[in-house]
Parts: sequence; structure tokens; C-alpha cells
Amino acid sequence: MILFFSKSTQTVFALLFTLCISFNAFALENLNMSKEYGKKRAFIGATILNPKTSQPLTNSTILVSDGRIVKIQPSSEAIPNAYSAVDIKGKWVIPGLIDGHIHMAQSGGAFTRPDTFDATKISSYADDQRWLKNNLPSLLQNYLKLGVTSVIDMGGPSEYINDYRDLTRKGIYPDIYAAGALLSPFAVPQLDLNGETFTQVEAAKDTIAMVEQQLLLNTNLIKFVWSQETGLSMEQLTALFKPAMALAKKHNKRVAVHAEGINDAKMAIKAGADILVHGVMHDPVDKELIDLMIKNDVTYMPTLTANIHYTELFKGEVSFSAHEHKHAHKEITSSFDKLMENVEKTDEMFKLLLKYVPKVDQSDDEIAKLTEQEQSIISHLRTFFSSNAELIQKQNLKNMIHSGVNVAFGTDAGNPGTLHAASVYGEFLAWQQAGISNQDIIKAATLGNAKAINMETKFGTLVSESYANFVVLDDNPYKALATLTQPVMTVKRGTIVTNDGGTINVTY
Repeated sequence: MILFFSKSTQTVFALLFTLCISFNAFALENLNMSKEYGKKRAFIGATILNPKTSQPLTNSTILVSDGRIVKIQPSSEAIPNAYSAVDIKGKWVIPGLIDGHIHMAQSGGAFTRPDTFDATKISSYADDQRWLKNNLPSLLQNYLKLGVTSVIDMGGPSEYINDYRDLTRKGIYPDIYAAGALLSPFAVPQLDLNGETFTQVEAAKDTIAMVEQQLLLNTNLIKFVWSQETGLSMEQLTALFKPAMALAKKHNKRVAVHAEGINDAKMAIKAGADILVHGVMHDPVDKELIDLMIKNDVTYMPTLTANIHYTELFKGEVSFSAHEHKHAHKEITSSFDKLMENVEKTDEMFKLLLKYVPKVDQSDDEIAKLTEQEQSIISHLRTFFSSNAELIQKQNLKNMIHSGVNVAFGTDAGNPGTLHAASVYGEFLAWQQAGISNQDIIKAATLGNAKAINMETKFGTLVSESYANFVVLDDNPYKALATLTQPVMTVKRGTIVTNDGGTINVTY
């Protein structure tokens, strides 16, 4: 999620928020350049849960060759001679999980978003990015350890795209589907260390030119920031983005759009959005929006916990679960202690947030005791950080799940406190708290994401000719979601990945 505070003035009334980085993908191919696929194997004896069907396939064998599923058959059928056997009797199998919204250009640490608040006197953004470059292979392998076989990068500097391709030549990682720089009505120069994360466009011809440049990168999606931060009207945003969206779609790129409010979401869909990243954040969804989404085959992809983590940060309440500590780098989790021990070195924005975000859920009577200026600050902050804002997002998700709209799953990992890989389970739990069944959660994190990027024939389900991406589990995750925290093995394009005391083991 992108949380952006404009620095154009020093008054609190100039707080400009832009939550979330948008994403999208129509993936004809991903950035993974590795041609290492597992040998011919027969995975024997498990119960298969396929999100396309309600009935499990018990006591089944999955035949895998050249990175794809050849056939799923009863275990009673003979295994062809060329296949080696892998005994998974008594286990459960689901398609490989997909995190539909991550940012590989963000570390998840306290110093990875200097545009939100300035703590560079404590630790520089350059240091954050150096750490990230050195540790990105490990971060990506953590996804595999936890059953995530594909990730969708929602945007970052276009200059990083070829680096990601080079990385994937050298080992087994999740398949990467990605966007380049975000096309936006405003710039965010604080993030421009190694290229632009936000590319500012001011006229339709500029937006078209930027899409043309991104098409040369052969990425999977184009991301647009639908924001009125610069004073643009709905009509002006439509004129700015619609022709470029049409160009992207002409070249089979899915169009991802960040639009916070319901009216913005409706206009973005009419302009050509394929995916609403973060969902609708500030308003209850309505029938008109749902009908628009169904008519235009638009995916709803909320990211519940990223905003919760920002709220915890600004309340001084950041904490990590045992699962997160186990699967995260200590340099990242400890960065928040470093930040809070040196608050005096941060900018006024951070100090103001620490002062006023804890007040967003106070009663109106308590708020009325404050100055007029303070009341205005808190009124603005409530839109993003109050418990009511969290409830709106969870209720919107619940309404969407049974509406007929395709719902997909993402974490917004890389933003402060939203840890790569380890955050997936926390997002699952937030969906549970919103009243979503385990089965619907797993469907969103598999088939829902595959549909979002028009790849449901390739992954997100387990059928002949689909990629051999799946997770082997001890228990039925529809009944015991926690089994996802300790996969028996992850199979990525037929290659077996296991986690031995924190060390990844790969068997081709």
C-alpha cells in the first residue's frame, strides 16, 4: 500500500494521503528466466483441493513432467515407467499460493518509505535499498518456503525489471509478474534513488508515451494512480488516463488502478480498469459498483493489513507475531525499534502522526476539547486510521465475496511493517476476521489472482497442462488454516522445495 504525504507545505492541512501502490497484470509471460524444471515425478496418495470445484479428489496421483501437470489420476492407476514416485499419502494438496500485491522495491522496514515520513537522519533510504538488493533472493525464497509460487509486483522503478529477470536465471524463485513505474498525476521524488517509482504525467500524450515505454519492457501490467491529490476532476483524470489504458489493453496488458473512494473506483472502471487494488477503502460498496465490476470483468483485490500496520506504526504499537519473526529478517523487524528509539531525529510529519493517530478513535466529546486545528487534523486522519476505516474495508470484502465479482488476494508486502512472505498468513487471518471462509480465502489466493491476470489456464488451479505449482500440507486448510504456516513441501514447476530448520532445500 502506498501511503503518501505531500510535503508541499508545513501545515497539517497539507497532509496528502495516497494509500497503496496499484498493480495489474495480463501475464502472457512472467519475469522468471529459469528453465530448470523438475524431473518426471508422480506425487502419490494425497487429497487434492481445487478451487474450481467443491469436491476434493481423494487418494490421487499427480503426474508432473517438464514443469507441468500431465495428468491427475486415481492412485490405483499404474504410474508410467519414466516417473519417480513421491509418497504424499495422507497429505492435502492445494494450488500454489499467489501474493497478488507486493513491492520488491520496498523492504518492509521502517526506512523504506521516506516519502511518508523522513527518518533519514536515523537510517538512509540508500541503505535500505542496498540491503534490499543484497537480500532480495532470500526474501523471494521465503515465499516459496511458505507455499507462495507466484508473486505480482505492483510497481516500482522500471529500471529494476531487468535486474529481476537476471536474478531469476540463477535459482528457483516464485514466478514474478510485474508492473514498472506507476503512472501518476504527481511525482514522489523521495523514492527516485535508482529510478522513478511514480512517473508524473500531466497530459494524455505523456501518459501514452509512458505506456509505450513500458511496453518495451514486456512487463505484465500497467499501473495507474487515480488520485485527485493535484486538484484534477474526475473528468480530467479520465482524459489523462483513458487513452493510455486503451493502448495498454490493446497490447494485452491488464490495467491496475489505485482508487480509494467509491466514485473514483466507478470512474476508473469506466475508463478501463481491470483490477481495483486495495479495493474501495473509504466508502461502503454499493450495487452500482458491483454491477459495473461484473459487467466489465473487474477484479477486487483488497489489502487489509498494510493499512493496519501503518496505523500500528503511527500509534507506536508495532509488534510481530512468532510466525513473522520466524520468517522475517531481524534487520527488518528490529528497524522499528531503531526508529522509535530515535524519534527526535525524525521530521515533524512523523511526530505529528505519533501525536494524533492515537486519538482517531476517541469520542467526539474528547475531540471537542482540542483546538480547532487539532480537530481538523484528527478528522482527516480518521479517514485512514480509525477502527471504522478498517471495518469499512472488511465489510466491503465480505460484500464482494458473494457478489459474483472476482476477488483476489494481496498483502502489499514491502510497505513498513508488511513483511515479505511472512505477511501472507497475517492477511489470511484478517480475512477470517472479516467473516471470509478458509475456502474462499484460498480461492482468492489461487484462482482469484490467476483470473485477475488472465492466467487461470496456467496456474491457480490443478488441471492437466497447468504449471506444476502446488503446496503439500499436513491438514485440510479449509478446516485448519494454520497448516499453511508449515507446508510439507512446495512444488514449483515440478521442483520440490522444502524448509529444513529455516534452510531451503531444492530437489530438481
